[in-house]
Amino acid sequence: MRVKKYVAMMMTVVLVENKRVKTLKNLMKPLKNQAKTPVKRLVKTLKTQAKTLKNLPKTLMSQVKTVKDRVKTLINLMKHLLKRRVKNQRSNQWRQRRLNSMKTKKEMIKVTGWKQMTVIMIKAEIMMIKILKVTVTKIMKKNRRWLKMKQL
Repeated sequence: MRVKKYVAMMMTVVLVENKRVKTLKNLMKPLKNQAKTPVKRLVKTLKTQAKTLKNLPKTLMSQVKTVKDRVKTLINLMKHLLKRRVKNQRSNQWRQRRLNSMKTKKEMIKVTGWKQMTVIMIKAEIMMIKILKVTVTKIMKKNRRWLKMKQL
């Protein structure tokens, strides 16, 4: 997956809410404990909340009311994706091809672990662009050091 793009998006998206501008870095602070949730358990929770993967983004977003909660949910998914990414490039490419080759939504449900998390992340990225109407800006100086540490 495009890890660098997700990291840059996490640190540069600015959310305007109630005439106050907040960066996603400030919203990530209360997520430290939530980010320790195992990926399989998180995926299982998401699957139980949504009857099908088709309804997953809509169901997930309808349960959280405020914009801030929506951003927290998406950030949590992104942090899991960053933790679970595979350093082996060949393995990463195989998983990407497996994702691209999936034709039906039933096959998506069968995929587990990292691959299923990737499917959810693709939908979450689309959801974030559509619903939150985010604006991607230049990376701030404070976040450049953190960005260099995270990306390979």
